[in-house]
Amino acid sequence: FSSSVFSTVTITAPEEIIILAVNGQEVNTGLIPAKKHSYQVDAGNLTLNVRYREYFEHLTGEHDIVKSGVVTIQAQNLQDRQTYRLALVNAPKRFDAAKEYAEQPTVALYDQNQQLVVQQTGANNEAQPWFSGSSLLSRTLDLTQKNKNSTTLPFSNSTILPLNFSFQQHRELL
Repeated sequence: FSSSVFSTVTITAPEEIIILAVNGQEVNTGLIPAKKHSYQVDAGNLTLNVRYREYFEHLTGEHDIVKSGVVTIQAQNLQDRQTYRLALVNAPKRFDAAKEYAEQPTVALYDQNQQLVVQQTGANNEAQPWFSGSSLLSRTLDLTQKNKNSTTLPFSNSTILPLNFSFQQHRELL
């Protein structure tokens, strides 16, 4: 009798950090950004491709969205059942400063004890070869290799959908 146990970690990100891909696998976050995103990934080594994006409303009633190129963060040895948090380092509050910050944003990953795991400065504007076509509608995304079926987490209002789960399949569940 053999039992396989999958090790997972949770990565959270504020609304200003958009996770584009996890270990080379594209993440489609939808049109309406959430205040906070939560992702389940395999424990161990991790590569995140993220973008800084912030909405600014001006006194005139107009608005601007500032966004960076892609920042690649590589973390080693993420521990099973731990939660890690992405954060901007020295994030600007003013629009003018944000435009400059977007040229070279600094994104950090902290463990649940608020200790810095890794920090990366700089963005790459090259196109990425991620596949598209998946529609993920939940706020907690399971990007581990083990999940092949839809799962509802106990004591949670989040649904975890596999990356090949379509919008039509999701509607049929509702």
